[in-house]
Amino acid sequence: MGLEHHPALIEGAVEATRKYGTQFSSSRAYASLGLYQELEERLGQMFQRPVLVTASTTLGHLATLPVIIEENDAVILDMQVHNSVQMAVQMLKAEGISATLIRHNDMDALEEKILQLRNKHQKIWYLADGVYSMYGDYAPFQRLKELMDQYEQFHLYIDDAHGMSWTGPNGTGVVCDHLFYHEKMVLAGSLNKSFASGGGFVAFPNAEMARTVKNCGGTMIFCGPIQPPMLGAACASTRLHCSDEILPIQQKVADLVDFTNQRISALGLPQFEVTPSPLFFIPSGLPRVTYEIINRMLKDGYFINTAAFPATPMKRGGIRFMVNGNLEQSDMAQMLDALAYHYPRVLADEGSSPEKVARPSPSPNSK
Repeated sequence: MGLEHHPALIEGAVEATRKYGTQFSSSRAYASLGLYQELEERLGQMFQRPVLVTASTTLGHLATLPVIIEENDAVILDMQVHNSVQMAVQMLKAEGISATLIRHNDMDALEEKILQLRNKHQKIWYLADGVYSMYGDYAPFQRLKELMDQYEQFHLYIDDAHGMSWTGPNGTGVVCDHLFYHEKMVLAGSLNKSFASGGGFVAFPNAEMARTVKNCGGTMIFCGPIQPPMLGAACASTRLHCSDEILPIQQKVADLVDFTNQRISALGLPQFEVTPSPLFFIPSGLPRVTYEIINRMLKDGYFINTAAFPATPMKRGGIRFMVNGNLEQSDMAQMLDALAYHYPRVLADEGSSPEKVARPSPSPNSK
């Protein structure tokens, strides 16, 4: 979104720094600045649910999951759910909570696991991302809604850190745009990335759950808070998101994403899955192939990311890049032209081709 350069966010950070200083070191469970109240109230209005702000999305997972998932519950993880969620699951496993991994977006496997577990556990939690950080594809929202409606014990904990701001009413993200807010869903998000400040948040289905996590979550008690400059920027960002000024900014990003998707297709480059997300993944196979493409692009002046093992399966790595509001269509066109030059040549040197590394067409359940 490019909001890190927006005058309102910069002024919010400066004003908070002048008023409160550069840091406030107390944990949330002990004391917090009044800016927290403003931020949580505004986020609560945006998401129409009780919201708890955390020092980061990762710390939000670590505070929330060990509290809301109880001794007789079970956990199912999508194999591509963000590493920060998987970190929190290690704490659950240490307490003896049953945790099972399923293939990415495999809803048939998920339902099979629900049927296996429902007579043994009080609640069954599925942990997933709204927009997956490596592939840029979406969770299968409609199927997840159907499963929550069908199975009383089934609950969803979903991390939409990569889906915030650039879509949805008031920038509430991909999950709310597709699923709105199911009463059996807990939603985690980020105040970094497109939101352009610092910290994370968790939106809960009821005030009691939010209050319990605030009072009992380990990182709410023992970790430091969001510091005043970023709190000021976050409050300014919520005000911006709740105004009409956010609409043309979202539209610019959407237009840039559309242009990028069209340009990728015209150049014959494969994608893992075509979505309206600003996050793109071009499959390349083994890590060494990915790194070679990255290195050649860097020599041409383009910095793009690797998405390789262990973040992806060993042979399913690729080129990962994002578009943002600071870029123009001409920037993306030049970068993609360079990628279209190097990509097939590196694959050919490795005895591969775009056709060999391209992902097969997704099944109906994968969207």
